[in-house]
Amino acid sequence: MNKKEKIMNAAINFFSENGFDKSALDDIAKYAGVGKGTLYLYFKDKEDIYIKSIKYIFDKWIEKMDEVIKLDLNASEKLERYLDVNIKQITSNMTLAKILMREIPNFLLKLHKSNKMGPMKIYKKREKHLNMIIEQGINSGEFKNVNKGIMANIIIGSINSYVMKYIFHSDKICEKDFKEYKKIILGLVKKEVK
Repeated sequence: MNKKEKIMNAAINFFSENGFDKSALDDIAKYAGVGKGTLYLYFKDKEDIYIKSIKYIFDKWIEKMDEVIKLDLNASEKLERYLDVNIKQITSNMTLAKILMREIPNFLLKLHKSNKMGPMKIYKKREKHLNMIIEQGINSGEFKNVNKGIMANIIIGSINSYVMKYIFHSDKICEKDFKEYKKIILGLVKKEVK
């Protein structure tokens, strides 16, 4: 991890604990273990750190999702793996999830102003990936002939809702619950075996 990535990871944690408005550059630098001047080597200001740090995590998330799509798996296995990646990315970045929940209006406004629509980019990418997986399953006869767009939105919404429970209650996904969750999602799309 290079110095810029170290600063961005520290900034995400700091923003999560203190919120954007209560975070000062001096505090972020101290938290990251660097001098304030070092921040200016990589970022223009606090808003720039905020936006680039969140974008950095979103970009890593997209990379992981892209990797799953490229795997040579059947549609059910790919959907299962895709759920694993999405849940893991969200839960391994609980600090980001908490920032988004705490500061969503502030965050979206900042991203919109910066022309870096991170959440929308993630959403569109997730929707595109799920459409591809569902189409693969329909074409192979593995999945029911469902409306791909609607089913993708149902799955994205369920992932977000499922994770929300853990953001606010325990920060840790129960493996038994997660297996049941995946079984239910697969049951929505898979054809019944007769």
